[in-house]
Amino acid sequence: MALFIEINGVDRAAQVEWASVVVAYNLTSQVDTFNFTMRLAASQLPLIPSPPQTVVFREDTEVIFAGVIVQAPRQNVGNTGEVIVPVTAHDNQTLLTRKQIAATYENVTAGAIVRDIVAQVGNGFTTNGVQDGPVMKKYAINYRNAADAIEDIARLAGFDWFVSSTSTSRDVVFRAPGEAPEAWALTEEASTPFAASAPYSDLLYTEDVLQVRNVVTVKGARMDSDLVTQDVKADGVQRSFALTLGEVTEGSFIMKINGVGQLVGEEGVADVGTVDWLVNYKNRVVLAAKAGTPTPAAGATVSLVYRYFTQIITRARDEASIARFGEWEHTVTDEQITSRPVANAVAKAQLVYFAAPAMTIQYKTTRPGLTSGLRQRVNVPRLGVSSTFLLQNVELRLRGFTHSTTLMQGASVYLREWFVTGSKVVG
Repeated sequence: MALFIEINGVDRAAQVEWASVVVAYNLTSQVDTFNFTMRLAASQLPLIPSPPQTVVFREDTEVIFAGVIVQAPRQNVGNTGEVIVPVTAHDNQTLLTRKQIAATYENVTAGAIVRDIVAQVGNGFTTNGVQDGPVMKKYAINYRNAADAIEDIARLAGFDWFVSSTSTSRDVVFRAPGEAPEAWALTEEASTPFAASAPYSDLLYTEDVLQVRNVVTVKGARMDSDLVTQDVKADGVQRSFALTLGEVTEGSFIMKINGVGQLVGEEGVADVGTVDWLVNYKNRVVLAAKAGTPTPAAGATVSLVYRYFTQIITRARDEASIARFGEWEHTVTDEQITSRPVANAVAKAQLVYFAAPAMTIQYKTTRPGLTSGLRQRVNVPRLGVSSTFLLQNVELRLRGFTHSTTLMQGASVYLREWFVTGSKVVG
């Protein structure tokens, strides 16, 4: 099996110091990174890499990382003429930060907005992995880069999003959080010699209760209600009526008596000689404009029709978490939340990530098959660990590496080592 590091399509493996290779896979929209160092002779200086060249790291046909170079500083090696170049690359998601988006959307799905953003970016990005999600009643983007805009939409919709770093395609994935697939389980016997299902070392387990949020209130935008009708039965005496449903939207008030429309003006603005009733929006009351205004007869239906300001508020609870840890309340306030389904999605997403204490593991292993986003069952009795963890960060390093253009026809002899960080899955 051979390793290749292709920069702008040309394999540069011969100039790589393989012990420097580190690939970091991070959860969902967090950018994956690839770091490696190149050593170039004086005759190879025209080959020095530079941003934003493309880079693909692969083993045979398996893509380990694909992205773009973002940093490639250069350093002389004494008077040898050689140059050391420590390269940092980010996955292709970084290219979404290059395009500024300014647009307004109404009554479309979150996925439709993402598709439109990606279409504006172009640059080879596709949207085959974009799901529709909830309807956004109104959403405005005011000159934000495409990646930040999609991140905000994902937050409002309660979705995950990313661009895979293990594929040369640039397909944007935007989807509801689902059950993460299972990785192999790390288990260990309870007594010496503590035989384990895989070689591992330096396992660290920690718990932190300070981030628990199991009662989440989401407060969204203030907005106008639909037209509502407040009916009052007249008593034959009353000449003023309170508007009781909420803070009235100015200009929305209509009054009818037994279905007959009345002449209404705003108090302090309208000429009382031209109207029968005056509405005071601040004090939320309507009153007779003048002595000559007929008093509604006893039993008449006085219909007060208006819009009022309302705020989107929703609350979600995780009863299992509350039973175990007590109530830990948290409030999210965001004027961009303009519908109740979006508010509900935000609240549920908060519970998914924060209903349990931050229980994390860190360890090293040489067994393959791990990447961020997988679930892994860990059972190490001597540390009191028996839980399922979501792998948030997995770093791949190369250990004991040799590379030769003649050895086994260019094969690479090395040991992959994974540095794993995971957080406990709720429940």
